[in-house]
Amino acid sequence: MANPIKIGKSIKGGLERYKQMQDPKVAKALEDYLSGKISSAERIGVVRDRLPIRPITEMPPAYTNEQIMNALRSDKRPKAFAPVEPGTVVGNRLDIPAYTEHGVYVDTTHLGGKGSPLSYGRTGHLKDVTFESDPNFFARVGLGTPEQGLTQMSKEMGKAKGPSAVIKGKHQGTEDEEIRRAMAEIMGDPNWTQVGMNPYRHSQFYDKSDMAPVWSAEEKLQIGPLIMVPKRGLEKTDWEDPRLLMRNFEGKKYNEGGLAQYAKGGKTAAWQRKEGKNPEGGLNAKGRASYHAETGGTLKRPQPEGGARRDSFCSRMSGMKKKLTSAKTANDPDSRINKALRKWNC
Repeated sequence: MANPIKIGKSIKGGLERYKQMQDPKVAKALEDYLSGKISSAERIGVVRDRLPIRPITEMPPAYTNEQIMNALRSDKRPKAFAPVEPGTVVGNRLDIPAYTEHGVYVDTTHLGGKGSPLSYGRTGHLKDVTFESDPNFFARVGLGTPEQGLTQMSKEMGKAKGPSAVIKGKHQGTEDEEIRRAMAEIMGDPNWTQVGMNPYRHSQFYDKSDMAPVWSAEEKLQIGPLIMVPKRGLEKTDWEDPRLLMRNFEGKKYNEGGLAQYAKGGKTAAWQRKEGKNPEGGLNAKGRASYHAETGGTLKRPQPEGGARRDSFCSRMSGMKKKLTSAKTANDPDSRINKALRKWNC
């Protein structure tokens, strides 16, 4: 039996706890890391101290049609609550102006992932899900906007939040009330976990139970900032994943660092270090055992023989190599991204 969950009854009463705001000290730590003044471990220590991760314990507000219409910009209102054919491959994300300008979370459904918007509404329910983002873009978001001027680097290359993180999958057409009922139940279910995304601290969706980056799931239910996925079939890696490399900063990753005890100055777990990694790519037996012991999670082995996981992995990694990897790294047979591609027989 799932634990009872409180239901948010008002916009004002339920929103402040969900807002993401960049902390000037976190932005400065990111700048110092990117410029080589501090280590990744030191940056992560600042992040954990200033921006701790907390699971959502209350259901987000249930908005009225009027509240959603008023939050949307005028050119988007004709597509509010528009029906979408079940089975359509779409992308779900939040409408950024709706919550930055009005404090209202509106789910946006885009054709094929990042294509034209099909509908604006309250909830999202997808199956055969992938989680996609752009590490380079979100590092620029982490620095702050040029207008904020949180750092010198932000004045030169900072960015505001934008539609560069998307959850992609097959639209299910489930009614809003059914999604709210289901999510109120599964929030206390140990077989489900919450997924988060905060561009002020890192660049990829992550599992809130262990902070490991998340790449795909069998299913996703969403209301505003609350995203729930089943643990079964959940594809996760560690923050050393080459998909997190940034094209503007050679060898740098805008990452959280897993569950390593960076803030306390402790030694990282084997799966975070060289001794836990397979020279041919991925983790070795010691690394996998270390990950299991520290997080309780299970990292699946590569699927070089073929299948849905291999197809998904190869598609994402090949795209990253082409678009986001420097020529030097892409042409280096011993780079982690090329090792990963070989490991999966891509």
